[in-house]
Amino acid sequence: MAALPSSTVADLWLPVTVRVTWELVQSRVPLTSGLLDDVREHVLRHLPEGISATGAERLATAHAQDFISRARGGQIAGVELPPPPEFEPPESWSRRLSAGLSPDFDTVLQLHYGDGEPLESLEARTGADRGTLEAACAGLRATLRAIADTDAVTLEHWSDEQVDQLVGQIAGRVAPSCPPPDDLALPSSAEHARRCSRCRCAVRLIQGGKLTPHELYPPLDRPPVPEGSVGVLALHLHPDARRYRKRLQRVLGAHLLSAGPDVWLVREEDIARVMEALHVLCEEGTPKRIHLRGAVVEGPARWSEGLLLGPLALEAIDAAQMVAWSDVRGAGELPAALPPAPKARDWWAGAAALAVLNAAVALWLLNPGLPPPTVPVEAEFADLGSGWDVRFDTSDLAVVDVVVLDDRGLRVHRAGLQAAKGAWSTGDGEYQIRLPGRGVALVTSPEGVALDELIIRSKNEAAPLETLAGLVREADNRADVAISPPRTPGAP
Repeated sequence: MAALPSSTVADLWLPVTVRVTWELVQSRVPLTSGLLDDVREHVLRHLPEGISATGAERLATAHAQDFISRARGGQIAGVELPPPPEFEPPESWSRRLSAGLSPDFDTVLQLHYGDGEPLESLEARTGADRGTLEAACAGLRATLRAIADTDAVTLEHWSDEQVDQLVGQIAGRVAPSCPPPDDLALPSSAEHARRCSRCRCAVRLIQGGKLTPHELYPPLDRPPVPEGSVGVLALHLHPDARRYRKRLQRVLGAHLLSAGPDVWLVREEDIARVMEALHVLCEEGTPKRIHLRGAVVEGPARWSEGLLLGPLALEAIDAAQMVAWSDVRGAGELPAALPPAPKARDWWAGAAALAVLNAAVALWLLNPGLPPPTVPVEAEFADLGSGWDVRFDTSDLAVVDVVVLDDRGLRVHRAGLQAAKGAWSTGDGEYQIRLPGRGVALVTSPEGVALDELIIRSKNEAAPLETLAGLVREADNRADVAISPPRTPGAP
């Protein structure tokens, strides 16, 4: 989106500032130093050319809430903008609705309908009981219906909610000839503020110490919206490879800025370092290149404490969604996984370790074209001597089978656990279990795997767990298997 001309931004400065500050206060966000500047800039960068001040206020509400959501850790998603009003009430309705109102009715019209203050807040602040306030709402609806009937506009089939929206449109109107910011709080402006929602909110914010008149003037010594462009990479991880999400975050750390469950943003200065790390990970197959895609885009924006102000972040995410998996547009393709090679072992590891390696290589050679599992598992194994402490992550809907290798041979320790695996939950989205045996395997699948025959075929092999893993994948390529690592020499 092209930046608005500075003259247009100057015209929108006051209405956007008032609306943004109002949203922050209503959302109980502390007005820390620089926050208003950031949220206002975020809103102004989103506004389309030719928008009116009233239209800018409507969009400011949505984009200010979007900023608050992002700052609280929410994902970056498209903002659902409010639709234009279906019906624009005549100006005369404003005068007729507000004429001769009692103090209670006038308070509800201005503060509840005009400024959007909830009735419970109004009850606490004014001391009026809830029944009186609700009666005022009902009275305003009845008055507006009568006004509409007089003008031959039927609201007969309108619900109370629809009539409330119409009352809100009337009460939220802006009166012409607003005074300058320095005069807003003067007694001479009180009558205007009563009829003008924008100025009324401004006065309340100024009197409440949330805003100063000076902040309602656009700056004269600098552009109202900082100039310049930035580059950003949006990176997507395929849902089938979510088991590698934590590995990506561990390896890349602060270089990845979360934008959603499987989406990250990368600053321009970090892109080369991130791509270098991704090349290594893809060659290891953790994750494979077919599980990553991304796009580098450039445009007007500014970073502020990990938040990218303006629409560029969403533009980058949308661009990445149009790229083929394994490609990072603007930064190159990712490499294919290298064939697993035997790792160097100390001389004392001996034939047992080599057998495990040979079995792993054979497994890869036999099954090079298997698709990735639909319910992957990522596990960490801690050797306890007498068994294993296993922490793992998999889909909540996955069925888990546990296999152990001990003095009794290869056997099923726990079978067909789906909802029951919740007993192992750690409370942070993962699971943890202690298991006996020299070795253990976790088998995850959508519906469970018939393991008895596969265990019989595996138990006499030199590397029974690795052999079992290969047979499981052959039997159901949707399944996945995590195996404990070989024990170091001298371990029980």
